[in-house]
Amino acid sequence: MFCNEYGWTVEQVFDSTKEQIGLLVGSIMKRKQADIKFQADLHGAEMKSGSKNDVVLDEKNFDSSFKKMGINVVEE
Repeated sequence: MFCNEYGWTVEQVFDSTKEQIGLLVGSIMKRKQADIKFQADLHGAEMKSGSKNDVVLDEKNFDSSFKKMGINVVEE
C-alpha cells in the first residue's frame, strides 16, 4: 500500500515502526474515504454511514485490523 500510495521502497516500509504505519494507514484511509465521498457527491449518491468495512485502528485492535486487511504484523 505504501509503495503504491507514496512510492516508497519495501525497505522504507520495513524500517517504519508499527505506530508510524498505523498513523499512515489511518491517514490513507481518511483520504480515500474523502475521495469516495467527493465522487458520491458529484453523482448525487448518498453514502451509508458506519460501513462494515470501516476500520478503526487503536491499541486493542491494531494487529487484528491489519490482519483483516491481509497485512501481516510481525512483532520484533
